[in-house]
Amino acid sequence: MPTIWRSGGLRFVIWPDDHAPPHVHIVRGKLLAAIINLGMEENSVSVKANYRLNRRELALVVQVVATNNDMFRKEWTKMHGEG
Repeated sequence: MPTIWRSGGLRFVIWPDDHAPPHVHIVRGKLLAAIINLGMEENSVSVKANYRLNRRELALVVQVVATNNDMFRKEWTKMHGEG
C-alpha cells in the first residue's frame, strides 16, 4: 500500500490493485479514515466516503487532494493506466 503523501498524521494512499474511478485512501494509523475521488481538474475532487474525520479534518484532506490532484492522478496512472 504505497503512501503518496503525508500530512497531519494522515497518509494518502493509492492501492496498486484498486478499481476505478481514480481515488485516494486517507489512512490514520492503521484505519481507513476517508476516500477522496480524484478529479479531472483541481476543483472537481469529491468525497467518496468519510469514516473517521471531523468536518475540519475532511476539509483539509479535500484541500490537500485538490491542490495535489495532478500528482495523485499521475501516481494513479502509473499503477492503473488511464482508467
